[in-house]
Amino acid sequence: MRPSAASDEQECRRLWTAYLDQYETAVTGGYQTTCSRLHSQGEFEPNGFIEEAVCR
Repeated sequence: MRPSAASDEQECRRLWTAYLDQYETAVTGGYQTTCSRLHSQGEFEPNGFIEEAVCR
């Protein structure tokens, strides 16, 4: 596991879109704000973590 990074945004957006499609719903606005909060420092900001599969 590792902390999320700004470079994860494209994949995160793809997964979020697939989630909304699965439940046949939509959320307007707020995505960019939430994504930027995942990568900012602050006592009350959410933190994101990524689990990566390592093939050996």
